[in-house]
Amino acid sequence: MLRVTHSRRQARGCTPTEDALGRVQKDLQLMGPGSKLTSQRELLAEADRAHWPELHQELEHLRRTVSDDEQERTSLEQRHEGLLAKLERLRRDAEGAIIREAALVATTLARFRLHRAVFEGPYDVVLVDEVGATTLPEVLLAVARAGSAAVLLGDFLQLGAVRPESFGNRPSQAVEQWLLRDCFGACGITTAEQAIQHPGCAVLRTQYRFGQDVMDLANLGFYDQTLRSGVERLRSPDDPEIVLLDTSWLEDLGRVRRSGKTKGWWPAGSLLAQVLAQHHQDLGATVGIVTPYGLQVEATLEALRDVEGSAGVIADVGTTHRFQGREFDVVVFDMVEDGGPGWISQARLGGNGWVRDGARLFNVGVTRTRHRLYLICSLKAVRRAAKGSALVPVRELIARQQIDVVDAAELLTPVGAEPPTPSSVIAHELAATLPKYVRVVDIHDEHSFFPAMEQYLKRAERSVWIWAPWTTNRLGEILPLLHDAVRRGVSVTAFVRTDRDSLMRLPPSQAWLEQLRAALPRVIQYHKMHQKIMVIDDHLALLGSLNIFSHRDSREVMAVLEGQAFARKLLEKEHAQEFADPPRCDRCGGDTVELYRSESARLGFPWLWRCTEARCGWKGEALSAMKSRRT
Repeated sequence: MLRVTHSRRQARGCTPTEDALGRVQKDLQLMGPGSKLTSQRELLAEADRAHWPELHQELEHLRRTVSDDEQERTSLEQRHEGLLAKLERLRRDAEGAIIREAALVATTLARFRLHRAVFEGPYDVVLVDEVGATTLPEVLLAVARAGSAAVLLGDFLQLGAVRPESFGNRPSQAVEQWLLRDCFGACGITTAEQAIQHPGCAVLRTQYRFGQDVMDLANLGFYDQTLRSGVERLRSPDDPEIVLLDTSWLEDLGRVRRSGKTKGWWPAGSLLAQVLAQHHQDLGATVGIVTPYGLQVEATLEALRDVEGSAGVIADVGTTHRFQGREFDVVVFDMVEDGGPGWISQARLGGNGWVRDGARLFNVGVTRTRHRLYLICSLKAVRRAAKGSALVPVRELIARQQIDVVDAAELLTPVGAEPPTPSSVIAHELAATLPKYVRVVDIHDEHSFFPAMEQYLKRAERSVWIWAPWTTNRLGEILPLLHDAVRRGVSVTAFVRTDRDSLMRLPPSQAWLEQLRAALPRVIQYHKMHQKIMVIDDHLALLGSLNIFSHRDSREVMAVLEGQAFARKLLEKEHAQEFADPPRCDRCGGDTVELYRSESARLGFPWLWRCTEARCGWKGEALSAMKSRRT
């Protein structure tokens, strides 16, 4: 290469000295202003001023760090995924893990058998509380999970498990053996003496809740004198532990409206319970209102809604099943007993099925109290109680003067009137207190009722409902008032007995019935009806024993009660709206049908319609089914 270059130079005729000079000149030209080398120098100077070399070095360091972090992040993400999977596994088995590690687990029998983690345990010792209130299979299932011991706690005289009513109708051997017996029955324990004698049963005899009188009531009726008192409470005539409010003289207020052969509801209980609850709440006591039937619970809740304000509920209301295991300063036990066939009046421990259940129900109801127990019932029911029944101990304690009896009629004093002379200290207390709470507008006898009723009818604005069994000459005084009310636009409905009644079959009664039908848009004939009720504008209720359309000369009483919720509940329980819309006969097409009640236990709503045409003989289907079909 050099040789080639040298040859070319020789060819051009240049000497080495001349070549060196040319190179120097060329370099000088490159270093002059505007040369490339000058631009590079300026760029280097600017890089020094901006610290580019240091920044470049830091950038390289950061790149190496990111590369290292990328590797660590991948490792962390893999670990995070593993932790999430573990968390999901723990979440699914968290309750099981907690139970396996816990020293004590508390649960219900229902959750015990339905939740796998709870059921699997494991458990060294199993304790079952309120064991008498559950079925034998549930108890056996729980006991079978015990590793070393099982203890059953309960009272065979408390309420048993809630079972479908159909279980008691001709039960199979399996149902009777496993579902109708509790664990006490399976062990041969049905009396206090059997419990004491049983080698596997430890009897706790001392109670600390109530005083001597309630304990005597429980001992006489159920515990064979085995209960002992752990509290010392002196009996005082000014502060009785048990008070029976006798409803015998409340007339229609104290009559049970039957919803079955042995159950129903009545206005007396809800009215008295409301007042007693208000009175004792004002004294700072806790109040429980206990009753055997759901219908009476509803009626009492409606009565309380008339007086409950911003303070809220003034008493806890429920059936006896709901109150098992609870206690209150004051208990109002509304037995719904008017002397007829009731559940409590027929209850006895020596019976089976619902008869024995009724005795246990009574025992639970009376033993919920700490200081005062009110029994609301007719004294007739107590006096008629058969040997061995749950009410016999009540009768005995009345004879011993351990129960104060107060005539409920003395307490329902009209607003502004002087209360009657009380028969005892407790009667004086209640007679002076109750008028502050209950709105008994008035109480009429057979002389004052009709002038007062005339004023009520003249003031009616929206609706009038009347239940009056018979139509006789007295109707002549009332028809003009009813006719005027209809003319003013008031909706008036009347219920009277059917022509099957011996008095209603008489020509005069038929004549008055025709006049009543001509005056009112709705007159419904109701077989064996005996109610004497008038409800005006859904807030004023007149109840008692006086036959509004037919009274003559007997001594009667009618109470006037004010309260929208109470009046509406009364209409609901009498099925006023449903009964006021009778159907046409399905067979002959006629509209002369009458209402009657079937005694068939198969009908949940046993009122039916039937045609009154002699040649027809049609009997309608159940009222609820017919109404649904018409709709």
